[in-house]
Amino acid sequence: MALLRLGKKPATSVTHLSHAACGSCDLLLTDVDVPSRFDLTCPRCKTVVFHNRSSSLEREYALVLTGLLLFLPAISLPIINMTPYGQNIDVNMMDGVLIFLDQRAFIVAGIVFLSAIVAPFLNLFLLFLVISVIYLDRLVGSSAGAKQGANAPGVLLSYGVTFFRWYQLINPWIMLEVYLMGFLISIGNLDKALVNPGAVPGLGFYAFCVVMLVSILSSLTLNSHYVWQCLDRRWEE
Repeated sequence: MALLRLGKKPATSVTHLSHAACGSCDLLLTDVDVPSRFDLTCPRCKTVVFHNRSSSLEREYALVLTGLLLFLPAISLPIINMTPYGQNIDVNMMDGVLIFLDQRAFIVAGIVFLSAIVAPFLNLFLLFLVISVIYLDRLVGSSAGAKQGANAPGVLLSYGVTFFRWYQLINPWIMLEVYLMGFLISIGNLDKALVNPGAVPGLGFYAFCVVMLVSILSSLTLNSHYVWQCLDRRWEE
């Protein structure tokens, strides 16, 4: 097999793969260590089997904290400001859910509430808990290692495993991009339907865009294999 270097920065972490199968020739590779920013290629057909992204929990932590801090402003501040017929109207994300409830569109209201509010928040919060658990376990392990030995059971890591499983389950259900597209289309429709609506994005819209970008970046840059490796203390022994 071959490891191809990506970028110019030195490797800072190694991801261990107990099993990796080539999608082209079905060759099974076992017990492979892939440094950060390297590609694992199949020795038989030269197909890229695994791309090890840069493993930086600090970067993920910064992204997640940014998203959590801006999440409340994103759903509470006005996402759109309108002045139809001289009246000033502010609408936030929760108002959109309440409008669907008033129209008895309970299914639509539930979908919007879960996919645009609950799922994105849980996605960021669970990833925050996972990284916090890893850091806390390292802190506790470094202080208790001398007393109990290196094989002390990682109680905190068991919670981290549960949190990360829930994160991977919820992550596909996030639809912030769809909500943003619907918002932009609604602004165009308001300009046609109302007389001088003056529909402009509010502060909540910009906070929402940052939360959406942070959520996308955290998902794209997250190295799931490295997180699982951090949650499995056997690789630290």
